[in-house]
Amino acid sequence: MNEAPKIGLDNVVIAKVLSDSADGISFGDVIALKGAVNATVNPNSDVAVDFADNGPFFSASNRGNTELNLEMIDVDVDVLAQLLGQRKVNGITVETPLDQSSDYALGFRVWLAGKD
Repeated sequence: MNEAPKIGLDNVVIAKVLSDSADGISFGDVIALKGAVNATVNPNSDVAVDFADNGPFFSASNRGNTELNLEMIDVDVDVLAQLLGQRKVNGITVETPLDQSSDYALGFRVWLAGKD
């Protein structure tokens, strides 16, 4: 019986996108997020193949919005407030319907069993 490969997730980091234009992209400080449990990435892609002359003749691919489900344990409340666009007043996180979260870049490392 074959076992599923062991998979590990660590080194989850985020960085606020400060600017993103035709001239390039710039980021704020990199913030490490501890407590990574699971990351599921769905690229929402599709490939269409047309067959002719007894084989594939033309193919086209479509890539939609990439979806990420990131499961974490106990994210720091200050980092969470920053991600959600909330502010702190006298040490208390204030949540309002007008909160606007910024764009963030995300990175993480995945380890597969038997792979270095």
